Amino acid sequence: MSREPEIMEAQVMWEPDSKRNTHMDQFRAAVAAAYGIPLANYNELYQWSVEHYADFWAEFWKFSGLTFSRLYTEVIDSSKGVADVPEWFKGSRLNYAENLLKHKENDKIALYAAQEGKEEIVKVTFGELRQQVALYAAAMRKMGVKTGDRVVGYLPNGIHAVEAMLAAASIGAIWSATSPDFGVNGVLDRFSQIQPKLIFSVEAVIYNGKTHNHLEKLQSVVKGLPDLKKVVVIPYVSSKGSIDISKISNSVFLEDFLGTGKGDQPPQLEFEQLPFSHPLFIMYSSGTTGAPKCMVHSAGVLSLSSGDGTLNPSGVRFGSSEIYNIVEAFEEVSDSLCVPQYNKDGEERVILFLKMATNHVFSLGLVQRIKEAIRRALSARHVPSLILETEGIPYTINGKKVEVAVKQIIAGKEVEQRGIFSNPETLDLYRDIPELRGY
Repeated sequence: MSREPEIMEAQVMWEPDSKRNTHMDQFRAAVAAAYGIPLANYNELYQWSVEHYADFWAEFWKFSGLTFSRLYTEVIDSSKGVADVPEWFKGSRLNYAENLLKHKENDKIALYAAQEGKEEIVKVTFGELRQQVALYAAAMRKMGVKTGDRVVGYLPNGIHAVEAMLAAASIGAIWSATSPDFGVNGVLDRFSQIQPKLIFSVEAVIYNGKTHNHLEKLQSVVKGLPDLKKVVVIPYVSSKGSIDISKISNSVFLEDFLGTGKGDQPPQLEFEQLPFSHPLFIMYSSGTTGAPKCMVHSAGVLSLSSGDGTLNPSGVRFGSSEIYNIVEAFEEVSDSLCVPQYNKDGEERVILFLKMATNHVFSLGLVQRIKEAIRRALSARHVPSLILETEGIPYTINGKKVEVAVKQIIAGKEVEQRGIFSNPETLDLYRDIPELRGY
């Protein structure tokens, strides 16, 4: 017989030593001294930063020790609002990669990398990283990559991705990447929008103990990107000698690509000096409500927008994660999905779907216990209007639970971008559910 999960009061697990002189303490003291104001704690510094944000960022620029070739003439035009997209640190010139690679001690570890199927943790020092980035950058320049060009990776988040990204950034090229888990359509939905000149990819990956060949997908991706000048294949699982890349246009192995940048002397890193607002990365929205949208990140500005996870029944706004934290503590439940449903008047009610754990069955008794647990832990207005069983819950291929797509389906709409789901067949479980009719 299952027991209700015990809801415990939150306990502090760690707090910083107030006597320790942290970087935040040092920065707070520097600001207080520069402006002659008392800033006794973090909260007072925070409040000052909100009220005097231009001064705050000017002080942070000084405190952080950024490397730059030209100082800004203005931090920001405070007469402009967010909608006007004001320019930060106008007139400045710097390079993102230069700042990441400037560590004084060559022997300090810059990267630790783990790879499935290999027990060894690979370590890369700052000296080694700088040498590799210099090789990548020299080869990129040799093939004609210049400021503003797009360089992309279809590869895992590992050492090669970091090296290629930093090399692109050193030139002023714009980096973008997708996981090898993505299918051909998912990759082309993203990369075809930005017309890359160069792509890096692995030949295979290991997932859950099984090797997945990547070359067939890569071949199809390359065919869909007509602006590509070079395809660099990284032997990731197998040795170079056992990999056939003859069917992939303009392809070359990483070793041979890097060799084109070598001369009589090891190449030296050159850092293009760029405006603070120069594009650095291109990332993408999830693609659950249409084609993935590009999100450009500059050397210091990050713009993200949030669509999933917010519920607002009867004017009570809360996140679906609050429900998941309670529901998934029940041993009978292996997974859950919480979404809103709207009627023709725009009123909202919350629907909770439960995927049952092995050897457990959905029951009215379980529904009542879950409702009571939510009511006790949150409030009566957090309790879902309906709790229903489902056989599957949709996830994107990068492991994100998808609420927006289910919200669309129960509203009678179609989800077009099915290629971004790891289990697209589960979407059909939410069509025309009898209990949801007539709302």
